[in-house]
Amino acid sequence: SITGDLKLLDEHFSASNIRLLFAEGVITGSAEIDASSSKQLLLTVKAQGGSLNISEMFRQFDNFGQETVTDKNLQGILTTTVELAAIDERNFRIDTDKLACTGDLTLEQGELKQLTAMRDISEFLVSDPKVRLVLGSDAEDVASRLDHIRFSTLSNRIEIRNNKITIPRMEVASSALNIQLFGSHTFNNEIDYHLNFRFLELKSDKSQTEYGFIEDDG
Repeated sequence: SITGDLKLLDEHFSASNIRLLFAEGVITGSAEIDASSSKQLLLTVKAQGGSLNISEMFRQFDNFGQETVTDKNLQGILTTTVELAAIDERNFRIDTDKLACTGDLTLEQGELKQLTAMRDISEFLVSDPKVRLVLGSDAEDVASRLDHIRFSTLSNRIEIRNNKITIPRMEVASSALNIQLFGSHTFNNEIDYHLNFRFLELKSDKSQTEYGFIEDDG
């Protein structure tokens, strides 16, 4: 269901106090459409989302037209604040060249499962002789951990401009290892992600659980 206050004045349409139940959470915000130009419509949106099931959100948006990370791979509870400006050339199609969006995102209770990129890393770690020489019997354990990653609260600001989604550098503490992640993803599915981690962290630490390290007080 959706509720809000609508106003039409001259060639300006506005919606305020919007409240929408979506993806098992709630989205609130406002939107405006400026139709004063005969050639295009200007759309602006400010929205806040709380307690959103990110897997369900990806499913309802058809995984945002990409297959790298889908609703089958991602779980967690999302809180977000989004500001968006877009142009419609009066043909009910957004001009992605002129789309601008920023989103402050916080994901809690996050999980990544059966991600192709992580499986590629796992296969390399298991099959490469030099890596196996260092990791020894830990190689298979690493592969298992990378297949289902649980991570701590993740916060970042995502930007969309010039047909590109940009993810600034961020630290991610997970059940598999601690990593630095940054990169970009174009609307044409050109992917440029960077993943940094300490190689020796891949070795098993018997004092570590999925919730962190166990310290000996004795």
